[in-house]
Amino acid sequence: MAIVKEALQALEAVVGAKYLSDDPVIMAAYKSGAGGYEAGTGYERIMTKLPAAVILPRTTEDVQRIVKICNRFRVPYVPYSTGFYGPRSHCHEENELLIDMKRMRDCEFDDAHFYATIQPGVVFSPFQEECFKRGAYTVVGGGGAQCSVIANLISDGWSPLSMRVCLPMRRILGLELVLPDGELVKLGSLAVSEDGFWGEGIGPDLRGILRGYTGVLGCLGIVTKMAVKVLPFQEERLVPEGVSPDTALTLPLNRVKWINYQVPSKEAENIGMYEMGKAMVGGAVTKVPVFWRA
Repeated sequence: MAIVKEALQALEAVVGAKYLSDDPVIMAAYKSGAGGYEAGTGYERIMTKLPAAVILPRTTEDVQRIVKICNRFRVPYVPYSTGFYGPRSHCHEENELLIDMKRMRDCEFDDAHFYATIQPGVVFSPFQEECFKRGAYTVVGGGGAQCSVIANLISDGWSPLSMRVCLPMRRILGLELVLPDGELVKLGSLAVSEDGFWGEGIGPDLRGILRGYTGVLGCLGIVTKMAVKVLPFQEERLVPEGVSPDTALTLPLNRVKWINYQVPSKEAENIGMYEMGKAMVGGAVTKVPVFWRA
């Protein structure tokens, strides 16, 4: 049984006929295949389904209306940005609506304060290009330059450079989240203004709800806008020293520091780690053996 006609008519009224389809050929194009993370393990063949329909919203308000319609007609749905995460981002239920976010590609930079406000259709490749134009850069996660920036940050988008510029989720500032009932929650400074520069915002930091009940990928809402911290780019040519194969690079002192410190107790260590985390300094905090501390 497909999605009921009345539900499809209501959805069409939100985005127009051009951006809603239940054509079997188009549905087949959203099949979870061998490409993407965690694909090729057999999971996609056993657990995922073809969508019954696909809809492409343009705004946060569109997403809210779509979710409310799905609730009214009891239609299961799943948000989808690029699908690169593989089978996890595809339909798992029969007669499910796939909400494809690729039309949501707004990207606005605050050059003075080094952050950008983006929608989920923005992928890393053009985002990095725009950062470079402004003397800034972002860290492309291990998923690659074709991934959605928002989806990657929510999913703890690790990169070898994360140790240098802090963990991905710490670059999440203010954001908008559409809840399962269609209501909108604004986190950080977006809760009180249109400026998303501050992730914590007034009162408690609520960004932990992005991890959801089950941890990473457990978020039960749809992020439709996020302010993302970018970093100043310092173009310094690193020249190898020595003769191959015994070469080395000297890291610029104004960019990278290794600091060893001692604490009197485990409790003090925990407090120090929390304080560094809140201050967003230090890419990694590790316990080292005594002979390292000379």
